[in-house]
Amino acid sequence: SLLVEREAVGYPPFNRLVNVLFTGPNRTEVIRFSAEFGKAISAAFPLADVLGPVDCNIERLNNLWRRHLLVKAPLDASLEPITEVEKTMDPGKVSVTIDVDPYTML
Repeated sequence: SLLVEREAVGYPPFNRLVNVLFTGPNRTEVIRFSAEFGKAISAAFPLADVLGPVDCNIERLNNLWRRHLLVKAPLDASLEPITEVEKTMDPGKVSVTIDVDPYTML
């Protein structure tokens, strides 16, 4: 069943899932910043699995380059390390969107 599959891969409702989307006009900047952000999240949030960053399925939209990473965390874990990392980093011209338990990841 779908619930058995979701439990096996650690998706909601068995874990928290956070999609962090990076967008910007310069592809190189988006790649660099998303990689730095991913490393910082991994260091600050050892309870979580960080997947990515990778290009989004729709890599470019409205002349903006898009990459994302997924953070899988236990249900009882605070997601505060993600927002703390966001507060301490300077994204420059890269926009960061954090979506907790996303409905879709297009």
